[in-house]
Amino acid sequence: MKRLLISLSFAICLFAYWVISARAAITNSSRVISYQGRLTDSGGNNVTDGTYSMTFKIYTVSTGGSSAFTETDSSVTVTSGLFAVLLGSLSASGVNLDFANPPYYLGITIGANAEMSPRIQLG
Repeated sequence: MKRLLISLSFAICLFAYWVISARAAITNSSRVISYQGRLTDSGGNNVTDGTYSMTFKIYTVSTGGSSAFTETDSSVTVTSGLFAVLLGSLSASGVNLDFANPPYYLGITIGANAEMSPRIQLG
């Protein structure tokens, strides 16, 4: 009987640990936004393959205003003009915004250039 109680207690602790770990993984993963794009030059041609520094800002307005979220990734790999990032993956709190109150707009800056226009509405 004592052995059964010890085994049952161990199983309950293991299950509780699993639930807490799964909850933490869900919470952290829900604070990132997957974004893919195509980077071209002013003539519409794909940029040269390589690593680019990109700053991503999320705003509550389509023009002007201050950003509600900012993240700079200095090592975005671009291949044939295509890139993919997980916004919020570089910060401890991720993208900590209330998405129940849209709209939000994404502004992207490449290197030291001006922010691209127009901003992209997130949906």
